[in-house]
Formats: sequence, structure tokens, C-alpha cells
Amino acid sequence: AVLAWLKAGTGMESAARAGVEWLATKNTGGRFGSTQATVLALKAIIAYETILGSGERPEEVTLFVDGVAFATKPPPAGLGTMLIFDDVAPAAAPGKHNLQLVARGGTAALPYTATLTYRADLPPTCPSRRLSLETRVGSGGEQPVEVGEGETVEVVVKVARVEGSNEGEGGAVVADRPALGMTVAVVGLPGGLEPRFDRLAELRREGQIDWFELRGGNEVVLYWRYLKVR
Repeated sequence: AVLAWLKAGTGMESAARAGVEWLATKNTGGRFGSTQATVLALKAIIAYETILGSGERPEEVTLFVDGVAFATKPPPAGLGTMLIFDDVAPAAAPGKHNLQLVARGGTAALPYTATLTYRADLPPTCPSRRLSLETRVGSGGEQPVEVGEGETVEVVVKVARVEGSNEGEGGAVVADRPALGMTVAVVGLPGGLEPRFDRLAELRREGQIDWFELRGGNEVVLYWRYLKVR
């Protein structure tokens, strides 16, 4: 519809603008549904920018974090280029935040989509967790472990019930029922290590685990039908 309105010319500008604004609400991670729908949406956005995006472009774009200016940069040079604000973390402690982009100068609108990418050394721990997971490579301790090529090293995985996780209503301890049902632990192996299938199968035969699978080459997924209260 947007492409048709743009082709119609005078009198359909507001409809085309509304159509592009509607498309922006349907964007998820740079996609607009199926591959064909994404291609058509991008064609409409590019055509809109080419035909109706005339005018003086903004002089600068400022990123605000919780109402405080974080950084100011010139706008993207054109279609297909990105405006990247690096390392917003120092201005955003854990919790909810409000991010705003403000364009100053110029007369042309600056349509955009925003993507926030972040990484963490460790995922946050849930305060209501019922399990703890600890891993250790080698004999333990804080010292790095050196392993030669082709050598075998032990990776110890400890999955334990958090204290109080077998409590019933009112805090009463229920010791005659399993503390937890199906339990899954995803263990990532350090780079260069490969899991031993025979050892995992042996752990299953011994009853230490109920099932396992290998994922992505460096992840071992361990399953227990339930963990008994001890």
C-alpha cells in the first residue's frame, strides 16, 4: 500500500507516512515477519525515504539515558548505514531505564529502528532460585589449570538444592516428596575441551544423571527426572 501511495504522488503523503509509521511498529529484530514481508517492507521504507525524505538532514543526534545526555554524534550518512553508541553500560545500572534519541537541526525527519546489544560475564542470579550450580576444572582452587594437547582433564559439576527449597506451605519442611521435578543443567566447557561421550554414558548407567545431550560442540546438557530430598 505504501508503494502505491508513493507512486500516486500528491495528496497521498500523509497516508504513506502513516503506513511507514505502522511498519515501524511491526519490526522485530530488523525483520517484518517472513522473508518476503521483510523485503517488501524495506522496499517501502527506502522508497519513502527517497521520495519524501527530502529536506535538510539533522545536524546531530543525541542519546539520552534517563533524561541525561550520554553522547552526541552526526546522523548516518545515508540509507544502510548505522549510528552506533558504544558502551552505554556506565550510564545504566541494573534495572529499568528510559532511552531517547533526539535529532537537532535540519527539517527532514529521521526514521530509525533501534537495537540494544549487551553482554554479561555471568547471568544474574534469581533470588527465588531452587538450585545452585557449581563447576570446577581439574583439582579445583583458583589457580589456572594447564592441560596439554590430547590430555584428559576432569570437569566437576555440582548441582545442589538451595536451602529451604523443599519447604511446603507456611514454611513446613516436606521431606517425603521430591524437592524438585525435572531438572536441567546446561554446562559450558572451556574452549579447546571436548566432552567424552563414554564417560557421560557411564554416569547415566550409574544413575548419576538420567539423560544427557551434547549441544554446539562445547555444551553438555544434563537431565534429572527429579532431585530427591536428602
